Formats: sequence, C-alpha cells, structure tokens
Amino acid sequence: MQQKHDNIRPIGIDWDAQPYATESNLQIAARLGVNPTTVRYHRNRRGYPPFEVARDRIDWSTVVWANKSNAEVAAETGMTTRSVFMARKRMGIPPCTKRGGNSRNK
Repeated sequence: MQQKHDNIRPIGIDWDAQPYATESNLQIAARLGVNPTTVRYHRNRRGYPPFEVARDRIDWSTVVWANKSNAEVAAETGMTTRSVFMARKRMGIPPCTKRGGNSRNK
C-alpha cells in the first residue's frame, strides 16, 4: 500500500496556523526550517493562493541598499532575489561588494 505524501512531514508543525496570507513560502520555510516546496504543498492543500507582494507596495527608493546582497534585501522586503536584482539594475545601484554578496547577477 502506498503512503500519502502528507504522512511524511516535520513533527510539531501546525500547518493550519501558518500565516499563508501574509508571508511567502520562502519566509515561512526559513522560519520553520523546511523546504519552500513543503510550504507550497501545505498552502495548496489548504486552498490558499500563492503569496504575492503587490508591486506597488514596494517603494524601492526607501530600501536601504548599502552593503546588502540581493538575498538580504529580498528577505527584508519579501520579494524574490530576481525582483531585487531588477530593481537594483533599474535604479543604477551597483551590486553588493561584500563577501557573500549576490555576484551571479552582475
């Protein structure tokens, strides 16, 4: 007999209590220490739509870019690293130069 996917899950996580309406899969996954795909599975299973940050909610001119990688800015804003990279490029802000910065998008 084949096991259901839901039977294999981290112990102690109350998936019904997660803030699916206000946090991205990446944010929830980082907080819980699980894979974002796992969060997506539980979000979908409970009927929540994918989390989307409205583009007009981010005022990129107010973001503190100094010495922050795209990943750090993404974590702070709830946006993807690709969105941060594109905003940085549009605004003419040079890539982060500190060690560990996102150098793939130069």
